[in-house]
Amino acid sequence: VSLFVFVFLGYSLIVFRVKERPTEDGPPLQPRPSLQIGWLGITSLLCLFLLIWGLFAFYQETSAAATTNTLVVQVTAQQWQWTFDYPQYGATSQGAQVIEMPVNRPVEFYVTSKDVLHGFSIRALGVRVDANPGETTTTTIITPTQIGSYTVQCVELCGLYHSDMWEAVNVVSADTFNSWITSQGGHL
Repeated sequence: VSLFVFVFLGYSLIVFRVKERPTEDGPPLQPRPSLQIGWLGITSLLCLFLLIWGLFAFYQETSAAATTNTLVVQVTAQQWQWTFDYPQYGATSQGAQVIEMPVNRPVEFYVTSKDVLHGFSIRALGVRVDANPGETTTTTIITPTQIGSYTVQCVELCGLYHSDMWEAVNVVSADTFNSWITSQGGHL
């Protein structure tokens, strides 16, 4: 792309250069207020439309956070593992680190790191956020709509065993999720 721009710029400089200075001015331009007002009105309406559209999309995105049914998962990264806590249930994923999520229920992740910068990502669900040491970052609320298995992985180079920093994400039915929470020491 940049090569095309430079070639076009060079061509324009050579072909369209002024060979000699004009001896007189060209014809004067007549002001056309109706044209100026029209262009100003059209661009103003376009900007207003884009502003309203953006505010509406922002409202839809943030209003999902107001639902009381949102599952909160606290994610803690450290070299070279993840820990997943479910504060609403008093449960922590035990044994093999895994995220269990019920299908058709909004989920929000609170992500932090104990040591270095990590990147929390569930690509299949469109989740990607940095895990910064000493700081909690929240994701946009997602609602998984299909039962299945996915992968969470670190997407920031965090050290020697960075490539081993991945875990399973299981989207399950509500009953299976409740059974799993109970098996992890949580209360319903």
